Order: sequence, then C-alpha cells, then structure tokens
Amino acid sequence: QEDPILSVQVLRLANSTFFGMRNRVGTLKQAVVALGIRALRHAMMSTMVLDHFKGAGVSKIQKLWEHSSRSSLWARALARVQIGRMAEEAMVAGLIHEIGRPVVLQYFGSESAQIDHRVHEGESESLAERNVLGATHAEIGAHLGTIWNLPVDLTQAIFHHHASMDHLRAIPHASPLAGIVNAACHLAEAPSLNDLEDEFLDYHRLNLDMLRSLAPQIAESAKSITETLA
Repeated sequence: QEDPILSVQVLRLANSTFFGMRNRVGTLKQAVVALGIRALRHAMMSTMVLDHFKGAGVSKIQKLWEHSSRSSLWARALARVQIGRMAEEAMVAGLIHEIGRPVVLQYFGSESAQIDHRVHEGESESLAERNVLGATHAEIGAHLGTIWNLPVDLTQAIFHHHASMDHLRAIPHASPLAGIVNAACHLAEAPSLNDLEDEFLDYHRLNLDMLRSLAPQIAESAKSITETLA
C-alpha cells in the first residue's frame, strides 16, 4: 500500500478480464481477497520481471506482450483441462517464458540486428541466435531464471518452450509445466488452429474441437491483459 504505482498495477490486474472478476475491485484488500495471495504474487512477479526490460524497444516489446498474454491464457487453460492443477504456475510461465528475448534486444542490439538479418535470409531463429550469440533466447532466459532463483519447473518451461516433440520426449523427469508451456507457445503463435500438425496434437494430447471451444475467450482475455500490462 506504500507503493502507489504497484498498487495501481494490482487493481488494474484484479479488474481485468484475465482474472474474470464479476464485480469491480476498488481496494488492495479486496484485490487480495478476490484473487488470493498466490495468484496475486504470481501475477505481480510476472509484471515486474517483464517491466524490467521495457527499454528493449517499444514495438518489439508490444509484440512480446501480445504473444506472452496469449501463451499465458493457453497455458492456464491447458493446465486446468489436462492435469487439473498448476493453473497459476502455468499462467506465470506463459507470461515470462520469452524473457530471453528482451534481454537480447536490450543488451545485444547489434547482434539482434544480425539475427534478424540471418532469419530474413532463411536461417532458423534458433540457429541464427546460436551462430551470433552462442546461445538461444530460450537458453538465455532459463539462465536468467536460475540466477533469479525461479522455481526449477518454471525455468524448465522457459528453456524448453521452443523444443521439438522429439526433444521433449527425450527429457527425463520433465515437469508437466514444460510441455504445457511448449504447447501454449505454439498455439499462441499459430496463424490458425487448422494449421496445427498431427504430431503436435498427438504429443500434447490435444483435439481441435477442444481448442476451438477455448480460442474465443482466450482471444478476448488476451486483448484485456495486453492493454492492462503493456
């Protein structure tokens, strides 16, 4: 309550459609009661982590917010539907799984331009990042998560969010969060659900009817959280 900026962020979050509150929340006490301590802590951790890198470039950070918002909502929905738990953790992981991108943008500007050029010339993003930086943005993000003492399953989710199905199958004792965030990231960037490959759907135990039923609400809520947090 002594930090007015943080207080405003909490109230904006509590009143966004992201959390689905039926009544407007006007005080911090109401926000804590409505959301719960864990959900509030997770949400604020996400906003503070990403807020640290707002100097990385407005247009690209805006695209990051939009993708991360969609990923977060897909991750939360998949956690609820598939494993019946870890919904809040999945939400946080979806929001910050791309944390390596703003690090590259903010601290490796010239290298980022080289990566963009290589991708434009046809090189895959991960290969371009490795050739220029010696590491991918997923690896950089996971390293940052380790430095920040984030939970191991969250760091795993950051590290594996672009992994192939074969790579995921080879991971021993992987947290369910890694698979959920991998699927959520893929869904968030897919131009159309009809473009999803059978291997992806089969590995993640997804069906198109279920995804189509979730998509409209996710799109609406993603717009709300992007406007709230961006």
